[in-house]
Amino acid sequence: MERQEPVVLQVQEQVELVEQQELVVLQALEQVELQELQDVQDLMEPQVLVVQMELQELVVLPLHQERRVLQERLVQQEQVELVVQMELWEHRVHQELQVQVVQQEHLVQQEHLVLQDLQILQITLTIM
Repeated sequence: MERQEPVVLQVQEQVELVEQQELVVLQALEQVELQELQDVQDLMEPQVLVVQMELQELVVLPLHQERRVLQERLVQQEQVELVVQMELWEHRVHQELQVQVVQQEHLVQQEHLVLQDLQILQITLTIM
């Protein structure tokens, strides 16, 4: 048994040594993977910037231009609506004025008829 103990201890030491070496290898692998990831990021960063610039050029700028055009159209539409409203108001006022003119003319005609009736009455009274 005593003989097995040094062998067991020796095997245990070797297992611990292998485990330590395995840990060192895993840490080195992790460092390599991190470096590879950083390298990929470094390589991709200019491409990402190019894609962002293309996106800006192809999507964002046209959207801003379209929004500006739509805003201008809206302003023009509002101006057109105001002009139409003013024209409608002018038309209504013109119609009302025409109605008043016709009413005035009617009153003048009635006044003229009343004056004629008065003249006839005066003549009739003078004759009598």
